[in-house]
Amino acid sequence: MRIAFVLASIALILSGCIVFDQKSTAVTFHQFNTPTAAPTKNWPVVFIPRAQIPAAVRRPTLVINDIGGKTVIDDSQRWVYSLDRAISDTIGRHIVQITGLPYSTQAPSDTHVVLLIDVMQFGVNDGSTILQISYHIESSAGDTLTQGQGTWRGKRADSPQAFVDQQSSNLSLAAAEISQVLLKVLSKPSP
Repeated sequence: MRIAFVLASIALILSGCIVFDQKSTAVTFHQFNTPTAAPTKNWPVVFIPRAQIPAAVRRPTLVINDIGGKTVIDDSQRWVYSLDRAISDTIGRHIVQITGLPYSTQAPSDTHVVLLIDVMQFGVNDGSTILQISYHIESSAGDTLTQGQGTWRGKRADSPQAFVDQQSSNLSLAAAEISQVLLKVLSKPSP
């Protein structure tokens, strides 16, 4: 008798939890377009920790943040891995392609340079997709070598994939500028 009651209770509970006639929404995972290049130089390693990103876009879902105030979040559009790591990794891969220098997202034990990235805007504004960052390059001892900032704009994205493509392009342009600054800093003789 008791077993029958337990089985009947479980059947009633489960019948309210399982829905068989609805399909779940497919999830699309996104990542930035990045080059694959091997370093041609051994030193110095460019250490790039996680980028600092605005709180509004710090989530696993892809957030299209309109600088004017509107935010679009679709739970079925997600990043392959965390956005702060993806931005650092994308810029690092471009630096390898442009400069030939190796990069790491883990602090090397040897002498290296550090590239700190602070994303100030990552969204859409009026007619464009915008990326605004400031960056700081320092020695492994913590001495400031240089710093800068820039804003890169692409065509306004009208879909999640278009947003990822435009920001990939913006990150490529940002990395090209940072690479030139990095090469200039590294070519200066040490005091």
